[in-house]
Amino acid sequence: MTPSLLDRHADNFARLAGLPADEREAAIAALTLDEDERELLRRLLEADADAADDPLAQALAASASAQLAALEWIGRLGAYRLLRELGAGGMGTVFLAERVDGGFSQRVAIKLLRGFPTSEALRRLRRERQILSGLEHPNIARLLDGGETADGQPWLAIEFVDGMPLLAHAAAHAPHLGDRLALFDAILDAVAHAHQRLVVHRDLKPANVLVDSAGTVKLLDFGIAMLLDVDGDAAGRATSTRVYSAGYASPEQREGRTITTASDIYSLGVLLGELVADATRARPDAELAGILAKARDADPARRYASAGAFRDDLERYRDGRPVQAARMTRRYRLRKFVGRHRSGVAMALTAVLALGLGVWRLGHERNRAIEAEVAASRDADRARAALAFLTDAFEAAAPDNALGPSVSVRDLLDHARARLAARKLDASVAQPLQRLLGNLYDELGDPLTGAELLALGSANVEVHDAAEALALARDHD
Repeated sequence: MTPSLLDRHADNFARLAGLPADEREAAIAALTLDEDERELLRRLLEADADAADDPLAQALAASASAQLAALEWIGRLGAYRLLRELGAGGMGTVFLAERVDGGFSQRVAIKLLRGFPTSEALRRLRRERQILSGLEHPNIARLLDGGETADGQPWLAIEFVDGMPLLAHAAAHAPHLGDRLALFDAILDAVAHAHQRLVVHRDLKPANVLVDSAGTVKLLDFGIAMLLDVDGDAAGRATSTRVYSAGYASPEQREGRTITTASDIYSLGVLLGELVADATRARPDAELAGILAKARDADPARRYASAGAFRDDLERYRDGRPVQAARMTRRYRLRKFVGRHRSGVAMALTAVLALGLGVWRLGHERNRAIEAEVAASRDADRARAALAFLTDAFEAAAPDNALGPSVSVRDLLDHARARLAARKLDASVAQPLQRLLGNLYDELGDPLTGAELLALGSANVEVHDAAEALALARDHD
């Protein structure tokens, strides 16, 4: 098989090799290939699955072994001596190595191509070296050195991270949701750094994130990352290679459409879902579910606009503030505000309850006094009765008298409601109080009790002017 033919099928092979057998055939059928090429791809995949008997697989293994043997015979690669293999992926093999000159010792991870070095694989490794050289971030594994072997094969020396994969570290050392969100915050910060430098990772998954013994997150493997050409022709970058990890790739990646930073946002949403699953299974969280849904939206335009925006929303979630992924209703904002300032809101609502009633009644009295002295006198009597009731109710509910060392807004409302039901006040006094309490219950998140009180306070009410009619209409609504 010629190298050019290998180049043509390298991307499809790397993607299909990671799929289950039942999905692989459907994926092969969907490719734009003639029947001979499909059959060739099937044979390559079968050979990869049965390395013991297939001559092609044996040749690939022999090539990798010969490459390692040659390096061992040489004794070192550049300034480094290879110690052992750390792992292998679809494109390269990573070795643990140590520096053997320069007057100091240092352990690094050396990445080399494995198997036949196709032109596409060579291009990717050189591009990874170019990308890493421009990224300097505490949560991204640093590029330390690089070069090419005598036969022109590029290699990278990357910061060696002695740590655990992300999910394993979370299971062992981060049982709580807050701890896991802190790990993810570091990942978002690293991705934001890459995006600011026009680099899209395109393969974000738990296996590409390690956490060292100090708890520091390190993002790895920019092997299929893409440099965005913001000034170039969009059509030229719209159909890049379809190498991706099944389960983490965005819909546009899987379908070969334009790849942007939004593709990384989707992968981050999938990664976050796996990271927090164990920590949130016991208590479903609607706000966190909304954040995940926004990040993993099938439409790139509806996802978070950037890794920074994603990070800001998670920070709001941790702080108890309204998140952008939720519907910004008045009740939602009120609930989040009350949750952050419980004691202050209780005091403020108590004051507003008394002040609001007083202002409302005083305004009403002023208008009625202009119309007629008799009507003003009658309403003044009602106001005094209402004020006397509220004074009596709040005084009886004071901590020294009834409800213990602290009093919540709900306690005050419940106490006032009970006393209002027990006392035989004139309807002209009782009904405005019922409507006021009904509105306050609704704002406090108890619409059923609020509706009951509003119904009682609005039944057979006689209005005397336009202002009373409008107020009553609002309460009916």
